[in-house]
Amino acid sequence: AAELRVGPIGVAARTATQRRRLRSGGSGTRRQIHLGSDEEAVAEFLTRTGQIGRFSSVVVADCGDTGVSLYTVDPAAGRVGSIERSTVLSGRRIDEALADHIAAEVDGADAGTRTKRQRAKLVSACRTAKEEVADPTSASGASTAGLGSSAGLAGVSLTSATVERVAGPMVDEAREVFARYLADLRLRGDAPDAAVLVGGLANLPVTR
Repeated sequence: AAELRVGPIGVAARTATQRRRLRSGGSGTRRQIHLGSDEEAVAEFLTRTGQIGRFSSVVVADCGDTGVSLYTVDPAAGRVGSIERSTVLSGRRIDEALADHIAAEVDGADAGTRTKRQRAKLVSACRTAKEEVADPTSASGASTAGLGSSAGLAGVSLTSATVERVAGPMVDEAREVFARYLADLRLRGDAPDAAVLVGGLANLPVTR
């Protein structure tokens, strides 16, 4: 009605399978959908918004649901390089570990006897609560989130302290991976002077 035209749509995809499926849906040079990688999307955002312009090289740690992606970005050219993937830290691993912890507390000796459906509900409840538990030191932070009654967990809560305790060992592993990655970069003559943390897990204080 306003006679406005939709411009190009940028879509980020990490895997070849995702790109293949999206490509068949109408992408290409003469189509509205322009495919790029997750890494390219983050690099484009960081360079366009000027957040990394004062650095000579940065390393990005993208901590998400399925793992951690490490890569460098050249702020001047927006070029991505040295991509490495690790699964030592992931949202799914944390959710599963939180579910194990809660099950041990709630079920006691019966821990591990839940059906697959009950287990899935427990993991889902832990995931939601984990995302609701923010940094308790911030103005809007909440240190506790209820797990709800759908998984038979009425009155059971997840605390930020529990998330930190459960995720801590995984974060330690990720720190070691990150340190080795930086050491390899330095051997190749690349010494980033800043690190950027992105992804869903970047919202967790223990990850930061």
